Amino acid sequence: MKTALCFLMTLFLASAVLPSYAESDFSEPKLDLESLSDDQLLSVKEQVELEFLRRTEHFTLDMTPGVYVVGKNIAEGRYRISHSEGASYYFFIYDNYRAYEESDYRTRLDPDAFEIFECDLNSGNVVRFTGNTYTLEKTGIIEATPIQESPVFEPVEGTLVETGTYVVGETIPAGNYQIYYNGENATVQTWRNIKYYNENASYKNLERWNSQSKLTLYNTHENIILADGMVLVVLDNSIIMTKRTEMLTFD
Repeated sequence: MKTALCFLMTLFLASAVLPSYAESDFSEPKLDLESLSDDQLLSVKEQVELEFLRRTEHFTLDMTPGVYVVGKNIAEGRYRISHSEGASYYFFIYDNYRAYEESDYRTRLDPDAFEIFECDLNSGNVVRFTGNTYTLEKTGIIEATPIQESPVFEPVEGTLVETGTYVVGETIPAGNYQIYYNGENATVQTWRNIKYYNENASYKNLERWNSQSKLTLYNTHENIILADGMVLVVLDNSIIMTKRTEMLTFD
């Protein structure tokens, strides 16, 4: 009798402590997958996979030439981009698809001008790779910020660089830099050397520079790598520059 009572008491306690399946997560409403078409089901699969990638802080992708929409083909995030050996074509970033259709790129990079490029890719941006294979290494998650009707300009502490032409290694030291918007739209170009710049700068429509970045209220900073002998050109308005490891100083 005592054994039977103990057994019944055990069953009672178990039923009181352990939730039934009706009370567990298994009873939560499920997506009616059977009602979806093949295209709708594939879209759900892609969205789920992309969301997992967005929440993942680190991963690496090999990208073949093509056009990719951030938030659709590439997860939003902070990336380090490198190119395959012998790359000889260009890499573009556009603010949105309309800008891509109008060829109004935010950043264009010649592989000769960089080995590694760091940038934030936000949902809606468009990335176009041409010519060679590129590697995208996600290095961080972009923190969500409240949507504002217009971004607020916040000055950055650094070295003021006026419009002009600067030879790397002479007037500015080589290094890895951040360039910042300084309250007015500015264009920043890099050229392979002063001889090439002097021979080609007047051909404005041929776009013979190595890289070009447009700094605006909606694109406030970029990363550039400057090697000795290269030429840095700041157009339209002044910018702020900081070296990645130390403050920038001019000779």
